[in-house]
Amino acid sequence: MLDFDGTSQAPMAFVARKGAHVLLRCGDGAEVEVEYDRYREMIANGQALRPGDDGNSPPIHDEHARNYQAMIQHAITRDKQLRRSGRSAKEAHRVLSEELRSHPVFAAYAPAMFSLRTLQNWKTKLAREGKAALTPKFAERGNRGARYDELYRKTVFDVLERNYLQNDRLAIWNIVPQVRRKYEVACKAEGREPGNCDRRCLEAVIATIRADDVVSARHDSQTSKKFLLQSQFYHRVHAPLDLVEIDCTKGDIHLADAKGNCVGRPFICAAVCAATGFPWIRASLDAPNETLVIQTIRDVMTMRGCEYFDFHEIPPENRIEAFGTPKVISTDQGSENSGSNLNVVVENAHIEFAKNIPGCPEKKPFVERFFRELNRFLQTLPGSSHSKDLPNRQRTAKGMKEATLTLDELQKMLVLWVYNSYIHKIRRLIHSPLRQAESPAASWNRLAREVTYPSSPRDLDAIFMIESRNRKVHSYGIAVGGIHYHSSELRDLIGQHGIGTNVTILHDPTNSGHIMVKDPLTGQYFAVPAKADEATGVSLEEGKARRKADPAAKEKDRQAREYAADLADNGQNMAKARGKAKPSRALKDIRKAEQRRQRHKEINATRNSGQDSSKTSAIDKANRSTPRLPIRLQSSLPEIDKVHQE
Repeated sequence: MLDFDGTSQAPMAFVARKGAHVLLRCGDGAEVEVEYDRYREMIANGQALRPGDDGNSPPIHDEHARNYQAMIQHAITRDKQLRRSGRSAKEAHRVLSEELRSHPVFAAYAPAMFSLRTLQNWKTKLAREGKAALTPKFAERGNRGARYDELYRKTVFDVLERNYLQNDRLAIWNIVPQVRRKYEVACKAEGREPGNCDRRCLEAVIATIRADDVVSARHDSQTSKKFLLQSQFYHRVHAPLDLVEIDCTKGDIHLADAKGNCVGRPFICAAVCAATGFPWIRASLDAPNETLVIQTIRDVMTMRGCEYFDFHEIPPENRIEAFGTPKVISTDQGSENSGSNLNVVVENAHIEFAKNIPGCPEKKPFVERFFRELNRFLQTLPGSSHSKDLPNRQRTAKGMKEATLTLDELQKMLVLWVYNSYIHKIRRLIHSPLRQAESPAASWNRLAREVTYPSSPRDLDAIFMIESRNRKVHSYGIAVGGIHYHSSELRDLIGQHGIGTNVTILHDPTNSGHIMVKDPLTGQYFAVPAKADEATGVSLEEGKARRKADPAAKEKDRQAREYAADLADNGQNMAKARGKAKPSRALKDIRKAEQRRQRHKEINATRNSGQDSSKTSAIDKANRSTPRLPIRLQSSLPEIDKVHQE
């Protein structure tokens, strides 16, 4: 048996496949064993043949493929004719689109989204690879064989009937791992290799049965529904960050600004690890939004460091580096848990994102229990809106008067409470999916070796660099959201390409401290920091809110301007009443008018006195014109002494 080194010239023939390996035969008769993924790459590169393909006869295309190829050739030829007649590319494309849609034969083969770029791609293929490149690959599309075998279908039916028959809702991604495990056990008992058992196989099996028979069957018992929904997650949690629940709630406390004025109750976003119970928490005065959820996810994946613990004054014995990459994130159906930026972050981090059933808070038992403990702690702080003696909004007015904590102070106190108190509290067995009576700190320390950590801080930044924008380079740098960015690398780029160059940037919506700028020549990104140090760690929305003027200050300035206008109006009216009123003008215009008046006065005085107005000085010598000097060669010096003698 030989190992493939990629140096074979003739395509290898397919012999057999066993599991994840494929046996191939070279032209000289030698056999080579490669992995299945490598075999697919060899087929794409023309180094191997498909099963049943001898490599001699060219593929015979059906009528649909031949008509599709003829449609492309007609489009390219017709476009050339339209361009030769003097039409622009855009106008020729418009005429060609109308003709293709009305053509008796090619209308059925014209693409639905026929853009100018599509036509350009067709021309490129024809120029590079010839007419054969225009033939579509319809024969290679889709899965022509069975997605699953009979054993997998029986396993799916057994799982649905046993665990989900009495449930009123069903999430497919909850069933996939359970069916996979049972199917692999059944295959091992029969001594065979497992086949395909991914999510598409499960969807194909469910598509063959009535959805209302198994998937959406109703049940009257709320208790049974609660236990079944909770059990869907318990069997999935085995290690830290296997499941992270994220939710937002309004804290039972009133906050104040720097001047001591009550500004309202904060919103708190928390992420809780289901396996260990370790929480990550973040407070905000704004309503829950997508940026707040992304910031919380970043907190879960970011290493704290000594500066973080020193800033929050956490004792050394309570400092635990709890961070890593979650496998599954569970949220509710709130608007803050949806958005293009959040979807890109989850996709870049390779995290499975799951949303719960609407109106079922019991499906997030860990974060809901954390919020209950959090509100009990908030009731002990000044400005609390609830207490044991005054519940149900009876303490709202009193809490607003007692509000003294700012948002930054509350955030610091919450971190202190988490590290000094909450993570050292032992959880009950029923509250732990691992069935271990231990505290979150002890559980994390015991299972820390099973955590998946981010590769590096640079890779972590790449996950959250999701917004790609085209920006113009100015002399001062690049402006994004009112924040200026500049660096020595950007200065070199300006020197090479000049001011006004459009560049592509990547921006982190959760951190305005720096951006990534793409070099137009090399195509590589380089970091450009913000000029203001206070932009680090601040989101773009939060930075705009900080720079926004206070409504109270705006109202005070408006009142002052109105008062000054009233004083000026009253003064003008009093002058009119006394008969000494003059049209009011700006101070700058008055000064200019006074200067013109003085100049005209001097000119008139000079004319009346009979003096020569061409003289600009009282000294006669200074009024004489400068004598002209002869032009001399560069080797000789000018005769300056003669000028002084004259």
